[in-house]
Amino acid sequence: MTAGRVRVPGVEARAGRFPGPSLIPALNLIQERRGWLPREEPETLARDTRRPLYEVEGLVSFYPHYRTEPPPPVAVHVCRDLSCWLQRGQDQIDAVHGRYDPDPDVEVVEVSCLGRCDLSPAVAVNEQPAAAEATDDLVTAARTGTLPRVPAARPGPDGHGGPWPNDPYAPGERRYRVLRSLLAGTLTPDQVVAALQEAGLRGMGGAGFPAGRKWELVAGQQGGPKYAI
Repeated sequence: MTAGRVRVPGVEARAGRFPGPSLIPALNLIQERRGWLPREEPETLARDTRRPLYEVEGLVSFYPHYRTEPPPPVAVHVCRDLSCWLQRGQDQIDAVHGRYDPDPDVEVVEVSCLGRCDLSPAVAVNEQPAAAEATDDLVTAARTGTLPRVPAARPGPDGHGGPWPNDPYAPGERRYRVLRSLLAGTLTPDQVVAALQEAGLRGMGGAGFPAGRKWELVAGQQGGPKYAI
């Protein structure tokens, strides 16, 4: 009996069209090292991995974060997601565009969440996250090669990073009380689902599916454990 063909990890994501593991990690490393993807890099990758060049070029052309031209020296990413928008993030976005769009050395890109909602409205200058009011200082530092590697936390009202007003994790804060009650064991799962349904919360993935209904469906499935993320 002829042995079956060995299935190489990574082909599932590409429906088995190409043999071998995904090339995306290698492309990510090249762009991290060079800042973009010069023509010779995909050619070398194709040769070293014995993969067709059109496969590599197909990946590069499909994903918008891959660069095929040298980037400007300074990249300013400004967050336009909900947490930043609620903190007048659009005003900051407009201000950053107004200051730096005419500058050939600075690229301004509006992006989704930077993972720094605690700094809302947030920016990232050459991948250095910060509060939006620090944009000018970070751009200057990036121009002069003095951009700090470790992000400095925005100081709190006490000057030492203490709790900000309405901090959801501050002692005595009433927000998240339903979740806190669940974790403390004072609410049953059914009561939590009922609270979500009564609140009318909906998902923000695009379909606006009722969160309470989703949790109810998950809770009703056999087996466990179940996770709320």
